[in-house]
Amino acid sequence: MKVLDLYCQQDHAFEGWFGSEQDFQSQLQRGLLTCPLCGNAQVRKALSAPRINLGVRDTSAPASRQP
Repeated sequence: MKVLDLYCQQDHAFEGWFGSEQDFQSQLQRGLLTCPLCGNAQVRKALSAPRINLGVRDTSAPASRQP
């Protein structure tokens, strides 16, 4: 699942959830994406950093011990 930050032509910000980048592009090309505030169909993706999982564990809680 991809969660994208989107903007309309009026610079209203909103969020969209898509199964893939291809799903987003398909819906955009077919005019299915509209701003929930003004209904504008001129939608673009906002710049965003990818989520990076570094595999760092939370060390604040002690690990459970198995007998």
